[in-house]
Amino acid sequence: MKVSSIILTLFTSVLWTGLQERSQAAALPPSPELLPENTWAFISIPNTEHAKEQLSKGMLQLWMAPPMQPFREHVETQINERFLTLLKKEAGIDLAQWNLLAKGQTTLALIPGKDSLQIKPLLLIDSGSEVGPMNELTEKLTSVLTEKGQPFVRETIEGISMIHIPLPLEGTLLDPSNEEGAQGLCVAQAESTLLVTTSRVTLQQIMRRAGGQSAGRTLSENPRFQMMAKDHFQGSLIHGWIQFSPILQAIKKEVARNFPPPDTANNPLAALIPTPQAILGSLHLEALEGFGFAISSNDDAQLFDLVIQSPESTRNRGLLGLIQIEASDATPPAFVTEEVASFQRIRIDGKKLWLSLEGLVAEISPQMAEVVKMSMSFLGKDRDPAFDFRKSFIDHLGDDFIVVQWPPKSIEMQDLISPPQLFLIGSSHPEILSNAFIAASGLLPTQEGAFRERAFLGRTIYSITVPVSSQDDENQAPMGLHFAPAGRHVAISTDAEVLEDYLRGKASGEAALSKNVAFDRALKTLGSSDSGYLHYQNPIASTRLFYEQARKDPQKLLSQWIDRTASGPFSDTFLEVFDFKKLPPFDVVESYLTFTLTGNISDQKALKLRSVAPNPPALK
Repeated sequence: MKVSSIILTLFTSVLWTGLQERSQAAALPPSPELLPENTWAFISIPNTEHAKEQLSKGMLQLWMAPPMQPFREHVETQINERFLTLLKKEAGIDLAQWNLLAKGQTTLALIPGKDSLQIKPLLLIDSGSEVGPMNELTEKLTSVLTEKGQPFVRETIEGISMIHIPLPLEGTLLDPSNEEGAQGLCVAQAESTLLVTTSRVTLQQIMRRAGGQSAGRTLSENPRFQMMAKDHFQGSLIHGWIQFSPILQAIKKEVARNFPPPDTANNPLAALIPTPQAILGSLHLEALEGFGFAISSNDDAQLFDLVIQSPESTRNRGLLGLIQIEASDATPPAFVTEEVASFQRIRIDGKKLWLSLEGLVAEISPQMAEVVKMSMSFLGKDRDPAFDFRKSFIDHLGDDFIVVQWPPKSIEMQDLISPPQLFLIGSSHPEILSNAFIAASGLLPTQEGAFRERAFLGRTIYSITVPVSSQDDENQAPMGLHFAPAGRHVAISTDAEVLEDYLRGKASGEAALSKNVAFDRALKTLGSSDSGYLHYQNPIASTRLFYEQARKDPQKLLSQWIDRTASGPFSDTFLEVFDFKKLPPFDVVESYLTFTLTGNISDQKALKLRSVAPNPPALK
């Protein structure tokens, strides 16, 4: 019997029994008080029923909006008839029962074993105060396993009933043989909580902590976790954390075991190839203490925090040395209007970034760094023997980088993949930096006459034509790269019209994004416009064309996204399940959509990004 079938059958049995006969029971303590201090990672929903209620607001509410009813009911009926009914018949899985069971805390954790990369997963699901008696749950589970011919053993551990199901885990990351002997799945129910793990020892320790006994330090006593929980997890709907330090040590141990030092005595060229040990050492990943995220909500918006735990004093080299965001204005310039699909601006010293990158490469492989420097020294010499690329490029990189994207022009594949975009690179002398770009064009696979320049409104636009290699379309037009110095930036685009519009100052002022009331309110939620980083994403602008085309001609739209060699049945089935012609007009659902604004909220303790998604107008 397959492991997947056993697990699916197991969950179905537990869910069905728990819903058949209910009794009052107390919940276990929060998962940080149950998990060991050295837990590698976990994701937790402290109150699943509350989280489902809150997350049903915001953009998720679009699915339940009255105008979506014909489309929604069709999709739900198709999925139920084609997939869920079969799943219930073949494996006994009823997803509706699963949804009803999870009410209290739900947690998935990865606990390290004795081997370097061995893990012991733990799933914890609390059904609130309603749960069926343990004896009926056991009887239901054992009867199903008996019917399937799967051996199992009844046991008692720390005063609770447990079922151990032997499973072949040898040679997998879940293999606990080095620690505990018997392999398999341990299933237990304590109070109102279902616990599933591959480790008897883990289950025993969890129950000891739940009973107030000593079983080693808990995750709640971990100083790094305490800091994360205090700053971001309080009041969150969903949160997660990765304790990176022990994972890094395990990775280094595995690298040392599997990648011996190069044999430079017999192969001198081996010294030119960076070793995994050298790469790991140069990245200085020990500065990364942990990663976390948290999803929360208030009356006005839903929030998402992404955190990299790393003290400011350790971020000056290696990988984090490349992320030195400066506290400067990151608001959209006046030419960025409300119609843009996205806007991104980061204030980072370009010269420092480049020198840090060179230093990182030199630390990984000094030989490789010298090759890069030597190659750069030849750039532009064909046009001017005295040209110094490094001085022209590095010394004139500024601290302002902007990317603006507009909605695609059509539903054609090329337009969907490459919508109109504009890149602005800050510089104290954009003309000199443009000359460096011209010199760098020598690295591109261009043909004779591919570079040209032309005057435009008192400025010079430089264009480079690059052939595009495509196996699907030999006649595909070459890509053009156009750039021009303008003000304190070098403006770059693959669309000549976009660049020209920017140079002539078209559409600046009246509908500026920075003047939008909702945008300003979201910006205040982030705290400051001088954080050095902002990212604005507007699904209303980016999806309108795609949405309307899906309503009118879904077959044409889908044909562009499926490989030409793909079989027709998949396309037919997909469109039968998702009948996009039943969707309401985009103008009807537009009020259920909202933008997302992400900003930098880093401090001395960690690098942090926060995203704000205001509640859509239709939900206010």
